[in-house]
Amino acid sequence: MLITEISLGIIVFLFILLPIKQGIIVFFLSESVLLCVLLELWFRVPAINLDNRLKKEERIMLVDEARKDFKSIVPIVVILTLMMLFDFLKW
Repeated sequence: MLITEISLGIIVFLFILLPIKQGIIVFFLSESVLLCVLLELWFRVPAINLDNRLKKEERIMLVDEARKDFKSIVPIVVILTLMMLFDFLKW
């Protein structure tokens, strides 16, 4: 997932730098980057629960941290999505 996020981020950055009007491509690529970030954070909890090498205390602590990370990143993702949407619509 990390490689996908980085490569999509580089592609979005390059499309933003290009003077060609390709707004819909940049919009969908940037939304896919945000979706990848959310999915990665969402799938952390099941991945922690499936790891048999962790002790019960460690697992509980890591699940709590993963949930806090997910809840803290949701407002940022919403703000970035609205910024991209309004930039795409040119309001």
